[in-house]
Amino acid sequence: MSSTAFKAKKGMKLKPFTFKVEKGKIRELAIAIGDHKEEYLNGEQILPTFPTVVEYWGGGASNAQLLGLSDKKVLFGEQEGV
Repeated sequence: MSSTAFKAKKGMKLKPFTFKVEKGKIRELAIAIGDHKEEYLNGEQILPTFPTVVEYWGGGASNAQLLGLSDKKVLFGEQEGV
């Protein structure tokens, strides 16, 4: 997507949706990425990277697709390319 096309999407509003999260799934993700903070393991707080789960399994519409982004080229919060 060109920078002009991307700028045209600035301010775009997306429809809100609800995504129910089971505490066990928060724990599974925390263990999988090696972040063993108690608040993640007990499911009381989500990890900063948890919204990537919502992107793949949530509300039906992919924000990456709506913005014309390639999943292979986007890094999410607190992720690093290795």
